[in-house]
Amino acid sequence: MSAETSVPRPRESDVDVSDSALFKGMLSEAEFAFAFFDADSRIQRVNDVFSDVVNVPADRMVGRPPVEVLAADLSQIITHAVQAVIESDAPVTEGRVRVRSAEGDTRHWSLSFSPVHDDAGELRAIALVGLDVTESRQTEEALRRSEERYRSLVEAQSQLVWITSPTGAVVEDAPQWRAITGQGLEEYLASGWLEVVHPEERQQTEEAWREALRGRTMFEWNYRVRTRASGYRHFEVRAVPIIRHGRVVEWVGANTDVTPQREAEEMRGRLTDQLGAAALRTARLQGATAMLAEALTVEQVVQVIIDVGRTALAADRSAVALLDTDRAALKLING
Repeated sequence: MSAETSVPRPRESDVDVSDSALFKGMLSEAEFAFAFFDADSRIQRVNDVFSDVVNVPADRMVGRPPVEVLAADLSQIITHAVQAVIESDAPVTEGRVRVRSAEGDTRHWSLSFSPVHDDAGELRAIALVGLDVTESRQTEEALRRSEERYRSLVEAQSQLVWITSPTGAVVEDAPQWRAITGQGLEEYLASGWLEVVHPEERQQTEEAWREALRGRTMFEWNYRVRTRASGYRHFEVRAVPIIRHGRVVEWVGANTDVTPQREAEEMRGRLTDQLGAAALRTARLQGATAMLAEALTVEQVVQVIIDVGRTALAADRSAVALLDTDRAALKLING
Protein backbone atom coordinates (compact mmCIF):
# COMPACT_ATOMS: atom_id res chain seq x y z
CA MET A 1 0.00 0.00 0.00
CA SER A 2 1.46 3.39 -0.99
CA ALA A 3 1.98 6.29 1.38
CA GLU A 4 -0.47 8.34 -0.66
CA THR A 5 -3.34 5.97 0.05
CA SER A 6 -2.40 4.97 3.60
CA VAL A 7 -3.45 8.31 5.11
CA PRO A 8 -6.99 9.45 4.29
CA ARG A 9 -7.33 13.01 3.10
CA PRO A 10 -9.21 15.34 5.42
CA ARG A 11 -12.75 16.05 4.32
CA GLU A 12 -13.39 19.57 3.23
CA SER A 13 -16.21 21.20 5.14
CA ASP A 14 -19.21 22.49 3.24
CA VAL A 15 -19.86 25.01 6.00
CA ASP A 16 -19.04 28.60 5.19
CA VAL A 17 -18.48 30.44 8.46
CA SER A 18 -19.22 33.72 6.67
CA ASP A 19 -22.63 32.46 5.51
CA SER A 20 -25.28 34.91 6.80
CA ALA A 21 -27.83 32.09 7.12
CA LEU A 22 -25.43 30.15 9.33
CA PHE A 23 -24.77 33.26 11.41
CA LYS A 24 -28.49 33.88 11.76
CA GLY A 25 -29.03 30.28 12.80
CA MET A 26 -26.31 30.51 15.44
CA LEU A 27 -27.91 33.62 16.89
CA SER A 28 -31.35 32.04 16.97
CA GLU A 29 -30.06 28.95 18.78
CA ALA A 30 -27.95 30.85 21.31
CA GLU A 31 -29.06 30.91 24.93
CA PHE A 32 -27.74 34.41 25.47
CA ALA A 33 -29.13 37.73 24.31
CA PHE A 34 -27.39 39.19 21.27
CA ALA A 35 -27.61 42.57 19.53
CA PHE A 36 -25.62 44.64 17.05
CA PHE A 37 -25.45 48.44 16.97
CA ASP A 38 -23.94 50.65 14.29
CA ALA A 39 -21.62 53.58 14.86
CA ASP A 40 -24.67 55.83 15.27
CA SER A 41 -25.95 53.63 18.14
CA ARG A 42 -28.87 52.30 16.08
CA ILE A 43 -29.96 48.70 16.51
CA GLN A 44 -29.01 46.61 13.44
CA ARG A 45 -29.75 43.04 14.49
CA VAL A 46 -31.06 41.15 17.52
CA ASN A 47 -31.74 37.53 18.29
CA ASP A 48 -34.92 36.06 19.73
CA VAL A 49 -33.53 35.97 23.28
CA PHE A 50 -32.86 39.71 23.25
CA SER A 51 -36.30 40.37 21.80
CA ASP A 52 -37.90 38.26 24.52
CA VAL A 53 -35.87 39.97 27.25
CA VAL A 54 -36.88 43.50 26.25
CA ASN A 55 -40.38 42.35 25.25
CA VAL A 56 -40.20 44.14 21.89
CA PRO A 57 -40.49 42.42 18.45
CA ALA A 58 -37.26 42.42 16.45
CA ASP A 59 -38.74 44.21 13.43
CA ARG A 60 -39.73 47.13 15.63
CA MET A 61 -36.14 47.59 16.89
CA VAL A 62 -34.03 47.28 13.74
CA GLY A 63 -32.80 50.62 12.44
CA ARG A 64 -33.87 52.57 15.51
CA PRO A 65 -31.96 53.84 18.57
CA PRO A 66 -32.64 52.17 21.93
CA VAL A 67 -34.31 55.26 23.38
CA GLU A 68 -37.19 54.90 20.89
CA VAL A 69 -38.03 51.27 21.48
CA LEU A 70 -36.76 50.16 24.89
CA ALA A 71 -37.75 50.97 28.46
CA ALA A 72 -36.19 54.20 29.72
CA ASP A 73 -33.82 52.70 32.30
CA LEU A 74 -32.59 49.92 29.97
CA SER A 75 -32.23 52.23 26.96
CA GLN A 76 -30.15 54.64 29.06
CA ILE A 77 -27.78 51.86 30.15
CA ILE A 78 -27.36 50.51 26.62
CA THR A 79 -26.97 53.95 25.02
CA HIS A 80 -24.26 55.00 27.49
CA ALA A 81 -22.40 51.68 27.12
CA VAL A 82 -22.50 51.77 23.30
CA GLN A 83 -21.28 55.36 23.29
CA ALA A 84 -18.47 54.41 25.71
CA VAL A 85 -17.32 51.65 23.30
CA ILE A 86 -17.41 54.06 20.34
CA GLU A 87 -15.33 56.63 22.20
CA SER A 88 -12.81 54.25 23.75
CA ASP A 89 -12.81 51.46 21.14
CA ALA A 90 -12.65 49.05 24.09
CA PRO A 91 -15.07 46.58 25.70
CA VAL A 92 -17.51 47.74 28.37
CA THR A 93 -19.34 45.54 30.88
CA GLU A 94 -22.49 46.28 32.83
CA GLY A 95 -22.39 43.64 35.54
CA ARG A 96 -25.91 43.89 36.98
CA VAL A 97 -28.91 45.08 34.98
CA ARG A 98 -32.46 44.48 36.17
CA VAL A 99 -35.05 43.84 33.47
CA ARG A 100 -38.75 43.16 34.00
CA SER A 101 -39.90 40.23 31.87
CA ALA A 102 -43.19 39.84 30.04
CA GLU A 103 -44.43 37.68 32.93
CA GLY A 104 -43.84 40.57 35.34
CA ASP A 105 -40.90 39.13 37.28
CA THR A 106 -37.51 40.83 37.52
CA ARG A 107 -34.52 39.17 35.90
CA HIS A 108 -30.86 40.11 36.39
CA TRP A 109 -28.60 40.31 33.33
CA SER A 110 -24.91 40.87 32.79
CA LEU A 111 -24.32 42.86 29.59
CA SER A 112 -21.01 43.00 27.70
CA PHE A 113 -20.42 45.45 24.85
CA SER A 114 -17.51 44.85 22.43
CA PRO A 115 -16.23 46.74 19.36
CA VAL A 116 -16.38 44.94 15.98
CA HIS A 117 -13.76 45.94 13.38
CA ASP A 118 -13.45 45.34 9.65
CA ASP A 119 -10.32 44.04 7.91
CA ALA A 120 -8.90 47.55 7.87
CA GLY A 121 -9.33 47.88 11.64
CA GLU A 122 -12.16 50.39 11.39
CA LEU A 123 -14.99 50.22 13.92
CA ARG A 124 -18.02 48.85 12.09
CA ALA A 125 -20.37 47.82 14.88
CA ILE A 126 -20.85 47.24 18.59
CA ALA A 127 -21.86 43.78 19.73
CA LEU A 128 -23.92 43.21 22.87
CA VAL A 129 -23.94 39.85 24.65
CA GLY A 130 -26.28 39.42 27.60
CA LEU A 131 -26.25 36.56 30.12
CA ASP A 132 -29.09 35.83 32.53
CA VAL A 133 -27.47 35.78 35.98
CA THR A 134 -30.68 35.72 37.98
CA GLU A 135 -29.97 32.36 39.60
CA SER A 136 -26.45 33.32 40.65
CA ARG A 137 -27.80 36.65 41.89
CA GLN A 138 -30.43 34.85 43.96
CA THR A 139 -27.77 32.51 45.32
CA GLU A 140 -25.58 35.48 46.28
CA GLU A 141 -28.53 37.20 47.91
CA ALA A 142 -29.45 34.07 49.87
CA LEU A 143 -25.83 33.72 50.98
CA ARG A 144 -25.73 37.38 52.00
CA ARG A 145 -28.92 37.03 54.04
CA SER A 146 -27.57 33.88 55.65
CA GLU A 147 -24.33 35.65 56.59
CA GLU A 148 -26.24 38.64 57.99
CA ARG A 149 -28.45 36.38 60.10
CA TYR A 150 -25.44 34.44 61.35
CA ARG A 151 -23.60 37.66 62.14
CA SER A 152 -26.59 39.04 64.00
CA LEU A 153 -26.92 35.82 65.99
CA VAL A 154 -23.23 35.84 66.87
CA GLU A 155 -23.34 39.48 67.96
CA ALA A 156 -26.45 38.83 70.04
CA GLN A 157 -24.61 36.01 71.82
CA SER A 158 -21.51 38.17 72.44
CA GLN A 159 -19.37 35.79 70.41
CA LEU A 160 -16.18 36.68 68.58
CA VAL A 161 -15.78 34.62 65.41
CA TRP A 162 -12.33 34.11 63.89
CA ILE A 163 -10.76 32.10 61.06
CA THR A 164 -7.25 30.70 60.61
CA SER A 165 -5.36 28.82 57.93
CA PRO A 166 -4.90 25.02 58.19
CA THR A 167 -1.69 25.66 60.13
CA GLY A 168 -3.39 27.95 62.64
CA ALA A 169 -2.10 31.24 61.21
CA VAL A 170 -4.53 34.14 61.43
CA VAL A 171 -5.43 35.15 57.86
CA GLU A 172 -8.62 37.20 58.23
CA ASP A 173 -9.52 40.24 60.26
CA ALA A 174 -11.72 39.90 63.37
CA PRO A 175 -13.01 43.44 64.05
CA GLN A 176 -14.88 42.42 67.21
CA TRP A 177 -11.72 40.95 68.72
CA ARG A 178 -9.70 44.05 67.89
CA ALA A 179 -12.44 46.31 69.28
CA ILE A 180 -12.14 44.54 72.64
CA THR A 181 -8.35 44.20 72.75
CA GLY A 182 -7.48 47.48 71.06
CA GLN A 183 -5.07 45.73 68.70
CA GLY A 184 -4.25 46.97 65.21
CA LEU A 185 -4.81 44.76 62.17
CA GLU A 186 -1.11 44.03 61.58
CA GLU A 187 -0.60 43.18 65.24
CA TYR A 188 -3.56 40.81 65.26
CA LEU A 189 -2.54 39.07 62.02
CA ALA A 190 0.94 38.50 63.46
CA SER A 191 -0.38 36.07 66.10
CA GLY A 192 -1.36 39.02 68.26
CA TRP A 193 -4.24 37.10 69.80
CA LEU A 194 -1.80 35.14 71.95
CA GLU A 195 -0.10 38.30 73.20
CA VAL A 196 -3.27 39.47 74.97
CA VAL A 197 -3.89 36.15 76.71
CA HIS A 198 -3.08 36.38 80.43
CA PRO A 199 0.63 35.58 81.00
CA GLU A 200 -0.24 32.86 83.51
CA GLU A 201 -2.35 31.06 80.89
CA ARG A 202 -0.49 31.91 77.68
CA GLN A 203 1.86 28.92 77.46
CA GLN A 204 -0.78 26.32 78.27
CA THR A 205 -3.17 27.95 75.80
CA GLU A 206 -0.59 27.84 73.01
CA GLU A 207 0.28 24.20 73.75
CA ALA A 208 -3.40 23.18 73.75
CA TRP A 209 -3.97 25.01 70.46
CA ARG A 210 -0.96 23.33 68.83
CA GLU A 211 -2.16 19.94 70.06
CA ALA A 212 -5.57 20.53 68.45
CA LEU A 213 -3.88 21.53 65.18
CA ARG A 214 -1.78 18.38 65.14
CA GLY A 215 -4.67 16.10 65.99
CA ARG A 216 -7.27 17.96 63.91
CA THR A 217 -9.59 17.80 66.90
CA MET A 218 -11.96 20.34 68.39
CA PHE A 219 -10.23 23.01 70.43
CA GLU A 220 -12.03 23.87 73.68
CA TRP A 221 -10.33 26.14 76.18
CA ASN A 222 -10.75 28.93 78.70
CA TYR A 223 -8.48 31.94 79.15
CA ARG A 224 -8.40 35.56 80.23
CA VAL A 225 -7.93 38.28 77.61
CA ARG A 226 -6.44 41.70 78.23
CA THR A 227 -8.83 44.41 77.04
CA ARG A 228 -8.10 47.87 75.70
CA ALA A 229 -8.86 49.21 79.19
CA SER A 230 -6.00 47.03 80.53
CA GLY A 231 -8.38 44.82 82.51
CA TYR A 232 -8.99 41.13 81.87
CA ARG A 233 -12.14 39.32 80.80
CA HIS A 234 -12.83 35.58 80.82
CA PHE A 235 -13.49 33.83 77.51
CA GLU A 236 -14.52 30.34 76.54
CA VAL A 237 -13.21 29.37 73.11
CA ARG A 238 -14.23 26.60 70.76
CA ALA A 239 -12.74 25.96 67.31
CA VAL A 240 -13.29 23.21 64.75
CA PRO A 241 -11.37 22.20 61.61
CA ILE A 242 -13.18 22.49 58.27
CA ILE A 243 -12.23 19.35 56.35
CA ARG A 244 -12.72 18.86 52.61
CA HIS A 245 -11.63 15.75 50.78
CA GLY A 246 -9.74 14.61 53.83
CA ARG A 247 -7.75 17.83 54.22
CA VAL A 248 -8.14 20.72 56.65
CA VAL A 249 -8.84 23.87 54.62
CA GLU A 250 -9.32 26.24 57.57
CA TRP A 251 -10.25 26.53 61.23
CA VAL A 252 -13.32 28.41 62.43
CA GLY A 253 -13.55 29.42 66.06
CA ALA A 254 -15.74 31.47 68.38
CA ASN A 255 -14.88 33.14 71.67
CA THR A 256 -17.66 33.71 74.16
CA ASP A 257 -17.30 36.32 76.89
CA VAL A 258 -18.21 34.51 80.11
CA THR A 259 -16.97 37.20 82.49
CA PRO A 260 -20.44 37.86 84.01
CA GLN A 261 -20.88 34.13 84.68
CA ARG A 262 -17.39 33.87 86.21
CA GLU A 263 -18.01 36.91 88.40
CA ALA A 264 -21.35 35.47 89.49
CA GLU A 265 -19.69 32.15 90.35
CA GLU A 266 -16.98 33.91 92.37
CA MET A 267 -19.61 35.95 94.21
CA ARG A 268 -21.59 32.80 94.98
CA GLY A 269 -18.42 31.20 96.30
CA ARG A 270 -17.66 34.16 98.58
CA LEU A 271 -21.24 34.28 99.84
CA THR A 272 -21.18 30.53 100.48
CA ASP A 273 -17.96 30.91 102.50
CA GLN A 274 -19.39 33.82 104.44
CA LEU A 275 -22.61 31.94 105.17
CA GLY A 276 -20.63 28.90 106.23
CA ALA A 277 -18.48 31.00 108.56
CA ALA A 278 -21.58 32.68 109.99
CA ALA A 279 -23.21 29.31 110.53
CA LEU A 280 -20.07 28.04 112.24
CA ARG A 281 -19.95 31.08 114.52
CA THR A 282 -23.61 30.61 115.35
CA ALA A 283 -23.02 26.96 116.17
CA ARG A 284 -20.06 27.86 118.36
CA LEU A 285 -22.04 30.52 120.15
CA GLN A 286 -24.86 28.08 120.78
CA GLY A 287 -22.38 25.52 122.07
CA ALA A 288 -20.71 28.09 124.31
CA THR A 289 -24.08 29.20 125.66
CA ALA A 290 -24.98 25.62 126.49
CA MET A 291 -21.63 25.04 128.23
CA LEU A 292 -21.91 28.28 130.20
CA ALA A 293 -25.35 27.25 131.36
CA GLU A 294 -23.82 24.08 132.83
CA ALA A 295 -20.83 25.79 134.43
CA LEU A 296 -21.10 25.87 138.24
CA THR A 297 -17.85 27.53 139.26
CA VAL A 298 -15.80 30.52 138.12
CA GLU A 299 -13.07 28.18 136.95
CA GLN A 300 -15.53 26.29 134.71
CA VAL A 301 -16.86 29.55 133.22
CA VAL A 302 -13.32 30.69 132.51
CA GLN A 303 -12.47 27.39 130.88
CA VAL A 304 -15.50 27.67 128.56
CA ILE A 305 -14.42 31.18 127.54
CA ILE A 306 -10.89 29.99 126.87
CA ASP A 307 -12.05 27.08 124.73
CA VAL A 308 -14.45 29.20 122.69
CA GLY A 309 -11.87 31.94 122.12
CA ARG A 310 -9.18 29.52 121.06
CA THR A 311 -11.51 27.78 118.59
CA ALA A 312 -12.87 31.03 117.16
CA LEU A 313 -9.39 32.42 116.55
CA ALA A 314 -7.82 29.11 115.50
CA ALA A 315 -5.17 29.79 118.14
CA ASP A 316 -2.83 27.27 119.66
CA ARG A 317 -3.28 28.70 123.16
CA SER A 318 -5.56 31.21 124.88
CA ALA A 319 -5.80 32.75 128.34
CA VAL A 320 -8.21 34.75 130.50
CA ALA A 321 -7.17 37.44 133.03
CA LEU A 322 -9.28 37.73 136.19
CA LEU A 323 -9.23 40.93 138.25
CA ASP A 324 -9.02 40.47 142.03
CA THR A 325 -10.65 43.70 143.27
CA ASP A 326 -9.67 43.07 146.91
CA ARG A 327 -6.00 42.76 146.08
CA ALA A 328 -6.06 44.97 142.95
CA ALA A 329 -4.27 42.25 141.03
CA LEU A 330 -4.76 40.22 137.82
CA LYS A 331 -4.81 36.47 137.79
CA LEU A 332 -3.94 34.84 134.43
CA ILE A 333 -5.53 31.52 133.64
CA ASN A 334 -4.07 29.66 130.61
CA GLY A 335 -6.07 27.22 128.55
